[in-house]
Amino acid sequence: MTENKSGDTMSPIKKQIAEILKERENTADFSAEAYLHSERIDRRKRGITLIVSIIVGVVLAGISLCPELFGLSETSIPFISKIVAFISLGVAFSSVFDSIFGWSENIASYQYAFKAWKSYRQESRWFRKNQLNWMSDDDAKSNAEAFNMKYYMLVRSLPPNSLTGKTFLKFEKAYYLKRDISKRLDDDHYLNIDREWDGIGSRNK
Repeated sequence: MTENKSGDTMSPIKKQIAEILKERENTADFSAEAYLHSERIDRRKRGITLIVSIIVGVVLAGISLCPELFGLSETSIPFISKIVAFISLGVAFSSVFDSIFGWSENIASYQYAFKAWKSYRQESRWFRKNQLNWMSDDDAKSNAEAFNMKYYMLVRSLPPNSLTGKTFLKFEKAYYLKRDISKRLDDDHYLNIDREWDGIGSRNK
């Protein structure tokens, strides 16, 4: 067994392992944020649909309560039954759209994927920072293989996110801008984030 337990140096094998782990941690973070962005998009769609359904129900209920404002007869249909019917219709529309597009189901799956990638990144980073340099090369390779298997298991098992085309490109650009600014904040805690965001964004257009 090859031993290298020095806290000051790292063998070539462990350096290579550390580089691979760090690269996959970055990929995991990117994937997690992509799922989070997908969740926000579907949550927004579901919310807008619900709001529109409620507004439609309220407007129709208003017609029932004050039919004279719309040139309708008060005695056409009892207004209470109309209110119940129209509000129920609005909720039904919201439920139908949610069922058709699967927003609630997608949101749950995106949340799970986000947590899975974040968990992988945290575990890998902790191992790379706190354990890797203090174990033998053989043990390092064994642990690296375990992380390798977990990484590809997540790639194969997690559902695809909903980012396509321009949406993905916009997300990717924003993600790397945020990382760049985060690195700048490490050196300058008084950095003007808004100004840096606008400046970096204009240079990358």
